[in-house]
Amino acid sequence: MNTLTFVVLALASVAVSAQWNPHHCGSSCDGLPDGQYPTVCKGCPHYYECRNGILTFKKCRGNSCYNPVLNRCQQYCPSGRHGISKCIGMPDGDYQHCNLCSIYTECKKGHIDVGICPFPLNWDDNVKKCVRYSSTCSRWFYQ
Repeated sequence: MNTLTFVVLALASVAVSAQWNPHHCGSSCDGLPDGQYPTVCKGCPHYYECRNGILTFKKCRGNSCYNPVLNRCQQYCPSGRHGISKCIGMPDGDYQHCNLCSIYTECKKGHIDVGICPFPLNWDDNVKKCVRYSSTCSRWFYQ
């Protein structure tokens, strides 16, 4: 590998590491602009905020989930969206999450939990597993 190729690859890796990753658990605000970000590691009601490089974990009230597209907590899935954000009245099983393609909702006896697909996989609600190309969700975030 020549020196120019090495420098280009090193700069590209630095640029990518400074961007937010949808599988980020909120361990640091390094390289992130001020704002709110979802944390898939703690489940849908949780998110974190970066202000002046300081990370603060937040949680939506009640049974609402953080919607990263709208940048706010939301009680139900947006109109026309496939997926669920709560399990009340749902049969036990795994379901498409209403905001993020890389996570899915696990319902058991009315209680909700969130499963995380390994990067770069997304949940496919037709086959009920994490796959490279989902037929039910084609982006990291619904837009």
